[in-house]
Amino acid sequence: MKKLTLAVLMAFGLPTISFAGSFVTYEGHPVVKGEYIVVFESDSKKAGAAEKAILALVGKNSIRIDQRWNAALHGMAISNVDEATAKEIAATEGVESVSQNIVLHPSTVQLNAPPQLDRIDQPNLPTDGKYDYLYMGTGVNAYILDGAIRTTHNEFRPPGNPTGPSRATNDVDIAGAGTTPSRHGTLIASLVGGVVSGVAKNVRIHGVTVAKSENLSSAAWLLGGVDWVAQHGTRPAVVNISFNHPPSPPPGLKTAIQNLVTAGFFVAASAGNSAGDACSDPIAGASGVYTVAGLTNSDESWDFQTDWGATATGPCVSAYARYAVTGAAHLADNAISGDIGTSYSAPIAAGIAAQILQVFPGVSPATVTAEINGRATPNKVTGIPAVPAGTPNRILRSWP
Repeated sequence: MKKLTLAVLMAFGLPTISFAGSFVTYEGHPVVKGEYIVVFESDSKKAGAAEKAILALVGKNSIRIDQRWNAALHGMAISNVDEATAKEIAATEGVESVSQNIVLHPSTVQLNAPPQLDRIDQPNLPTDGKYDYLYMGTGVNAYILDGAIRTTHNEFRPPGNPTGPSRATNDVDIAGAGTTPSRHGTLIASLVGGVVSGVAKNVRIHGVTVAKSENLSSAAWLLGGVDWVAQHGTRPAVVNISFNHPPSPPPGLKTAIQNLVTAGFFVAASAGNSAGDACSDPIAGASGVYTVAGLTNSDESWDFQTDWGATATGPCVSAYARYAVTGAAHLADNAISGDIGTSYSAPIAAGIAAQILQVFPGVSPATVTAEINGRATPNKVTGIPAVPAGTPNRILRSWP
């Protein structure tokens, strides 16, 4: 497993070590309750005495010895142990360490990965057609403020269970759009948590409908969606907002989004497709929002020479991710489509945040942001505009 970066280690004290380094716990990481790993010292006489002492405890308590090791390591795995007894064992002469039995997950490689995933699991080009991931956002909620989602799409089935119940629901219809699924909302949701096209493949997806059609939303509907999530959303959670607003927004929109972040929701937003300064947008420029700019397949900042639009940039941008993607289409349960725009860069960040929150569900959005930035690939983006100044040269990378 790759090492966790400093932001998360500091936030949780992972691992926590006491008793002169002999007793180790893993706060915030899944462990097997009541199970510990005992490692003996290299001094065979002391180690033998310690082993006998533990065997004596087995006779007096309900402790079980599940495994004993003598070749690669002198130690044992024990279970049905409370923390006080584990500390007692750790303090025994001849014991080098006692640590909680931490849960491990197999690293999974997705072959023929779509372009948005192919880029985020490696620091350098060329990409290798694979997406290597460890966490799937299990236990995390993703709120998609967009058009209605085609919740029956195969992308939203449980990983490894193509006939299982959908992980996606349309929770509330602020815009009065009805049940007709939208292209934009369905694709965004799949990029966050689709089993093929998504970063976090087991996240729970919640549609918050704030658009009546592909090209019709309003500030009032978006405000209603933000307020609904703040009132009804369940953390740990990520929120994706792939809308951009004119530079003169209605009062309160930026404040509402900032308050959503303050309430503990990680918010990812698109930088915008019309060049210029992302800070001028009330969503992308809101404090605490993770704003994502568009990246080409050759690691260039997306500009008008590449396609019809250009990514917004500037100091309110947090990182870059691919703007040309493939994912779930709204017309059929097995349909796949492609599209371009920074709308599709933002959900990559939301998915990575969900991976982090799976392991550390109690951290703040600021800690998640620091962890994402610490993991990101620096200094690979070319063609970043000089004006506005201050755009970070950073490409999103999956976690850990």
